[in-house]
Amino acid sequence: WHHSQSAPIFNPDGTADLEFTVSTWREMVKWVLSWGDRVTVLAPEAFRRAVVEQLQQTLSAYQVSPNE
Repeated sequence: WHHSQSAPIFNPDGTADLEFTVSTWREMVKWVLSWGDRVTVLAPEAFRRAVVEQLQQTLSAYQVSPNE
């Protein structure tokens, strides 16, 4: 997917580990979120937080007030 991507490491439990070197996380956050609950960011922590922040912002857009 990305020119800096190393060969995936396939784990016995069916998961895979991918590594990338990127200059910005913006597009990577979108790509990670496109996988929904089928992906988990393990590191770096700052990238993991960026994914969580985007998820929280998206969820807040769908919050329903008690009067609705």
